[in-house]
Amino acid sequence: MILKDKRIKKVHMIGIGGAGMSPIAELFIANGIEVSGSDKNDSRRIKSLIKKGAKINGFHSGKNIKDPDVIFFSSAIPDDNPELLEGIKRNMKILHRTDALNILSEGKKGIFIAGCHGKTTTTSLLSIILSEAGENPACVIGGELIDFCLHNKSLPEKIFFIAEADESDGSFIKYMPYLSVITNVEYDHMSFYKTKKKLHDYYIRFAKESVLPAVINGSDSISSRIFKGVDKKTFGYTACDINISDLVLKNMKSYFNLSLKGGHKVSFEVWSPGTFMAENVAAACLAADFFDINLETASMAIKKFKGLKRRFECLGQVGGVTVIEDYSHHPTEIFVTLKALKESVKDNARKIVTVFQPHRFSRTKDLWKDFARAFRWSDYTIFTDVYSAFEKPQKGIDGTLIYNEAKRNGLKCAYVTDKSEIPPLLPDLLKEGDYLMIMGAGDINEIKQKTFKILKT
Repeated sequence: MILKDKRIKKVHMIGIGGAGMSPIAELFIANGIEVSGSDKNDSRRIKSLIKKGAKINGFHSGKNIKDPDVIFFSSAIPDDNPELLEGIKRNMKILHRTDALNILSEGKKGIFIAGCHGKTTTTSLLSIILSEAGENPACVIGGELIDFCLHNKSLPEKIFFIAEADESDGSFIKYMPYLSVITNVEYDHMSFYKTKKKLHDYYIRFAKESVLPAVINGSDSISSRIFKGVDKKTFGYTACDINISDLVLKNMKSYFNLSLKGGHKVSFEVWSPGTFMAENVAAACLAADFFDINLETASMAIKKFKGLKRRFECLGQVGGVTVIEDYSHHPTEIFVTLKALKESVKDNARKIVTVFQPHRFSRTKDLWKDFARAFRWSDYTIFTDVYSAFEKPQKGIDGTLIYNEAKRNGLKCAYVTDKSEIPPLLPDLLKEGDYLMIMGAGDINEIKQKTFKILKT
């Protein structure tokens, strides 16, 4: 194994604070690798990595490149990044973050989780299930667990390696999974894939790389169609290898039963409401079943788990208003999340007010009509401008596309360009007992502090 024989002693990571890069950096540090990096954004992740020993610059410069054995980058890094150019100039070894995961998972039972929705949640769920079962897996999770600590140490001694497989740039076909898990398939990131066939082909290839039968969503229409010739086991609501039944959404939680083929039902209680949440749990439990971890163990682990930050995270109550933060940034995610909240509340007198920041110009361009329709379960929605997520602006593509279409669809909504101007609008929209949903994968969460302060007065 590369880590064990010390062929890699030093690494440099461009954009080290990103959701996909920081957990990799943490694993390198935990296993005695010297880590340096750069990131323009300051964050809790950056502070945590520095505390653990990483040397991080808050700017990108060729001078940041000292003498690493490998430079790692993600698809968020442009080709003209000065650190990339410096590495090329000095003929250094430069690898994508996908290669870092392959290096770290070498010699392990690597479980890679892909899909349009639910990757982070399913990766977290499977990680805590295996931890509850005493397996102590190594984990690379693109989100922060609220109340559960997974210790990524002594990697050479670990048996399991669990990580998200990002499909956005097609790099997930480079993984070498012992087990592939696919939560669902939708037509996202089409600026890369261009055609539905190409997207299908990439997912099929990822599924076929699995040593064990791939774990597939049997209730997802696209998955049911494209994975027909793939060796697989399925999760879903009917006629699957693991079945979801008796789903009830109540008090912002999900309650349901899971049963393996020919087995008894086991009850589950999950911190977040929704059909997708039940599917994520079923996917994690089916994956765990390959390793003889029973549903009872999984149920106990999940009941204790309070979830992830920015994944239907209840931030608390202020002025009688319940404030929730959610990472949803695709129309389907938004629709099912808001619908689940509405159904779990079961009180039409309580309003849901949503603040939404679109994520990526390419996604907004492809799906703006779908986005507008996704907010039908929100009683009032404030749209703001697009978070670029490293993409260059596109002429005519901004938040007004969604806002204007939502108005044409009869939805109550507003458009505010500057997100800092949103909190002062909220007291007139909310009353005691209502719900505020702050939604998006960009920096819309920066309004939280001001929102709590204003609603408190």
